[in-house]
Amino acid sequence: MQPPLARALPLDIFAIKEIGVDAWTNDYRWHMAESQYFAFLDTVWRAFDEVYAGLTDQSSRDVLLSDTAFLNFLSAHCYVRGADAAARRMGCTASAGALASRLLEPDRAGQRGAFAPAGADRSMVSLRMRQVAASLRHSPLAGWADALCPDRAAAWSLGSFSQLKALYAKRHALACSHVYLPVLLGRRAGGEAALPHETVPAVRSVLRAVSKAAETHLGTNIEEDVGATSWFARLARLAETYAALRDRRHVPRVLLLSVVAKPFHKIAALGLRRRGTHVVGFHHGNDMGNLEGMRSGYFEYAHCDTFVCPTAAAASLRRSAYEREPISAFAPVTFTAVDTMRYVELARAAERFAPPRRVKRVMIMGYPMGVMRYPTVADFFIFQLDVELRLAAWLRRNGYHTIYKMHPEHQVEARGVFESRVDEISTRPFEKVWRGADAFIFGCTTSTTFGFALTTNRPVIVLNIAGLRWTPESFRLLERRCHMIDSYVDEANRLQFDEAALGAALAGEVEAPDPGYLDALMSPGARPGAPAAAPSAR
Repeated sequence: MQPPLARALPLDIFAIKEIGVDAWTNDYRWHMAESQYFAFLDTVWRAFDEVYAGLTDQSSRDVLLSDTAFLNFLSAHCYVRGADAAARRMGCTASAGALASRLLEPDRAGQRGAFAPAGADRSMVSLRMRQVAASLRHSPLAGWADALCPDRAAAWSLGSFSQLKALYAKRHALACSHVYLPVLLGRRAGGEAALPHETVPAVRSVLRAVSKAAETHLGTNIEEDVGATSWFARLARLAETYAALRDRRHVPRVLLLSVVAKPFHKIAALGLRRRGTHVVGFHHGNDMGNLEGMRSGYFEYAHCDTFVCPTAAAASLRRSAYEREPISAFAPVTFTAVDTMRYVELARAAERFAPPRRVKRVMIMGYPMGVMRYPTVADFFIFQLDVELRLAAWLRRNGYHTIYKMHPEHQVEARGVFESRVDEISTRPFEKVWRGADAFIFGCTTSTTFGFALTTNRPVIVLNIAGLRWTPESFRLLERRCHMIDSYVDEANRLQFDEAALGAALAGEVEAPDPGYLDALMSPGARPGAPAAAPSAR
């Protein structure tokens, strides 16, 4: 017999708090199967690929590719609307807090107004000062004169100066002028331009496909005209940046690009490429490329000429994944590496702290409690929060000191959920607190902290969810480094894990971690210190 239906189906963390966490977990319901979501997502991206391939105008292709982020937003919008519609069909009343409300009924005008390049909310004086400071900090002394003048610099840096970017620039002695688009483009940075002639019918074709896929697979629909209005407004701003960079008298020979998935960074890279600039993008985080099917090429790679990874092995994994994405046929990318020693150094630093003999203190790695849906199995806060609560209860029942590591960007949302259910709440960066735990549990491995955890001398426990598309090489090595706990999403759309396997993973004496993953994927290649290829900036 089915349990009674909940009177309210919460769609975000604030709605869960409103009805009570215990009430939600005791009568858990989620009316959207993973198979529905992935059928929808595959249909949407096939349609995008067909539309993109049919374009003959390069400017239209560039502008459309620059804002795949909006397609992500639309997918999340449809997913939550589908869950809302399914709940109503099942006799429930969907309950939306502030986060879900913004997805169900997005503020189109607000969304348009907030869409601006990084730094647009700062004064020009502040941006110029930051621009000068970054340019001097990351350029050799002999190149300061060029770095301070974007109008003659041979290399620009756009986005944060990450460790990889700084290492790349140093190895190639690049004097980089660190730029902000509002300073670089002046009034044109916030303007709007007419869209390239094929863009409007392309957007309408994609929206029709999204609407049809949502109706077919999710039991909901979208307002195509309203979606078109929002998307056109965003694309018009991107098109103005694109045109402004094409019109600019001086452009650099090299652009070093980080925060590569931001639409304004993408359109700047695409605009500069049409002028002959060589765009070098940089990997972010500590994921070496463990999972396939992420569609990273549409967000991170396709607007770059070269993409720099931390190690040669990571570059190889990402190259292979990209070559299986349809967008790669139109945008070839060279994947290379700087072969950083960072992960080897982190592992050496961890060795200074003795590992525990037995596991007594276990840290659950908190999932971000937003409402965006991501393209891997159970990669959504509903699944992850529910399983985190059950993991915490299991750990305490079995006598473990339980630590909940809040996600740093969602601490407000997480407050009030775990305080009475664990022994300790950790809000500081993982790098500062990992030594306080004897083992770590990850329900999702796409976070930056997962890669860092692999460099420690602590056991790492992973919920290996049926349907995850691991890259074979990564999985073979992770099986040796981690305790992979068989997990699956059941017929009630609830994430289940093997409690006996978890108990076995935590019992007994702690063994030294297998170094295979660190050695094969996170360490420098056969030619340590060899610089990645770069075009001359002189």
